[in-house]
Amino acid sequence: MTGCHSLASTDVLDDRQFFEEQFNWSVAPATPIRLPSPPWPVTTDPPNEAEVLKELHILKRYKSPGPDDLPTALFKDGGDFLTKELTVLFTKVWELESVPTSWNESIVVPIFKK
Repeated sequence: MTGCHSLASTDVLDDRQFFEEQFNWSVAPATPIRLPSPPWPVTTDPPNEAEVLKELHILKRYKSPGPDDLPTALFKDGGDFLTKELTVLFTKVWELESVPTSWNESIVVPIFKK
């Protein structure tokens, strides 16, 4: 004997059929599933003063300023006047559906770890 195993042709066919059944599944027809979705508590109205004020309170005071060099403390401590003016600005942006291109600029400073 040379160490080679001979297989009967029926064994090979049985193995082939077994693996074809395992890996060649028929594709199930796609049926869209429509699940009920709860209403989102989201408004599509322009931002109001209360929303702007809420976001200003969330700002971190000592975060680095952006390209405009305006510190976040200025926005946090701007009072009612600044809140009203920012609300007018954000409402205008909302209505125009266009964000100024300069708002897309930022400064990224890499901090290397040891």
